[in-house]
Amino acid sequence: GLINAVFIIWGGYLLLNGLGGALPYLALGFGFIGIRISTKNLKLFRNTHHPKTWLFEHLSGMVGGFIATVTAFSAQVMSFMPTFLQWSWPTLVGAPLIAYWLSTYRKKYKAEAI
Repeated sequence: GLINAVFIIWGGYLLLNGLGGALPYLALGFGFIGIRISTKNLKLFRNTHHPKTWLFEHLSGMVGGFIATVTAFSAQVMSFMPTFLQWSWPTLVGAPLIAYWLSTYRKKYKAEAI
């Protein structure tokens, strides 16, 4: 959570000073996504939850890790794409897939939304 807060501060600094092109938007986006995930994980840690919560969290974490890996590869290798797309296309493709899979498994296990 702390590192994500630093991303938000850094992105805001870059944006307010007109620096970095697409980088401020990426830092802000990833920072806010990370804060959301950190907050969600802290709430889950404190509360009693559905017995299959571990499955939902594991699925999200594994696919999220894959998205991060593909993002790193894309940012370094896919220079033919605009910078913003190099960094964001894996999240734009992967996040809806995570949502779909979680929805499918929640229905399968008749779990409450987490």
